[in-house]
Amino acid sequence: MEKIMPKKLGVFHIVGIGGIGMSAIAKIMLNMGYNVQGSNLDANFNTKSLQKLGINVFIGHSENNVQNINCLIISSIILSDNVEVRYAKKNQIPVLKKGDILSHLTKGKDVISISGSHGKTTTSALLTYILKQADLSHISLVGGIMNGEQTNVNMLGQGKHFILESDESDGTFNMVRNHSVVVTNIDREHLEYFHSYQDLLNGFKKFIAQKDSKGFALVCIDSPGVIQILQELSCEKIKKYNIISYGITNLEADIVAYNIRYFDYYSIFDIKSNSDILPINVRDIKIPLPGAHNVLNGLAAIISALKMDITINSLILENFKGVKRRFNKILEYKESIIIDDYAHHPTEVKAILKTARNISDKNSGRVILFFQPHKISRVKELFQEFVESLSKADIVFITEIFDVGESLLSSKSSRDLVKYIKKINSNCFFLEDMQQIPDFIKSYYQKHDIFIIMGAGDISCMRDMIEHKLYQY
Repeated sequence: MEKIMPKKLGVFHIVGIGGIGMSAIAKIMLNMGYNVQGSNLDANFNTKSLQKLGINVFIGHSENNVQNINCLIISSIILSDNVEVRYAKKNQIPVLKKGDILSHLTKGKDVISISGSHGKTTTSALLTYILKQADLSHISLVGGIMNGEQTNVNMLGQGKHFILESDESDGTFNMVRNHSVVVTNIDREHLEYFHSYQDLLNGFKKFIAQKDSKGFALVCIDSPGVIQILQELSCEKIKKYNIISYGITNLEADIVAYNIRYFDYYSIFDIKSNSDILPINVRDIKIPLPGAHNVLNGLAAIISALKMDITINSLILENFKGVKRRFNKILEYKESIIIDDYAHHPTEVKAILKTARNISDKNSGRVILFFQPHKISRVKELFQEFVESLSKADIVFITEIFDVGESLLSSKSSRDLVKYIKKINSNCFFLEDMQQIPDFIKSYYQKHDIFIIMGAGDISCMRDMIEHKLYQY
């Protein structure tokens, strides 16, 4: 690694540079003085942002893009038969994975690595916001676009602290030397990589175990998966790893949020400590995000900040602008609202629908969901959980599964989801064409409805069309 990473080496080319994680790496490398370029299949928000910074971005993959490079960087979704990867290997150009680069870029930093099945992006963004408020030197890599800055990276000073949203999906989270770690929760996810739920749990145990001995491990014990790994660790190891637990429903946690007051688009809560690990007693923390899941995200960010000796007051998060595609209100259509959200796992779907229901019920409105399933393997593994969570909407439209190039045949399809959901909720329909969404919003509209555009695939591209077609109303 050390032999192939010096800046003087030359040009670093990132394949798939338009991805949320790889675009962030490109920005950080540029800031550190590396000569970086990349390619992406399509132009998007991230590629345009990189081009504005002066980074050369090729649209489409070709041997011509990599004629004069000295190192190729890829993520786990880039296949070995990619034309640029083949060229690099043929010409003995070093090929590095995302984890290799992150390991190098974070070297010498106090890395706080935030991972978990859900909530890690918002938690990372919240902690980044607190560090900015405290004017504390840092680099942050977030797996989403922070609405306030319109970027997935934040850098202040020389970056003594490195806030890293850590990806467990391909094992990358265990390739970085972390000072401290946060585990927001553990759910049945990414089993195409881990092969079994126990392998996933073991991955998180390793994540905790290999952090710096002086750092902390902050874990949410509202999550059954987290409780399971703690039960599998001895009391001696829990103490050795400096584990701090938090939660809102499990009152045995070291630190809890309580007296929680939920409003339509924000929450207020108090924090107290049940142990002497970290004495804390703060009241009336206001977070401009709705739902219990966001109280947990805010709690994790605040505890992490306290461990960094940052002073916390009740207004520390009040002006946080959120993260793109995390329960974003994109439009008010007549007397209804349209929400855009990234949720793609049954647990996330359930949390978002519950949050929307709490708002709509106050005005006797309905929750109408347009959902794009993401990954054939996820639908296959969590089919029944999807049926149960999606049925919670008053009306649900389901598109074809967004294919991420898996070489997998599944007996379960979107039409199967519709078939089984109809047994619980008859108002479930297969959506042939996402371009119809604006028209369906018009035809199904009733006063005080909440329409949700949801999924991790290209349904996100519908946002601009919806705004364009419905803005006049």
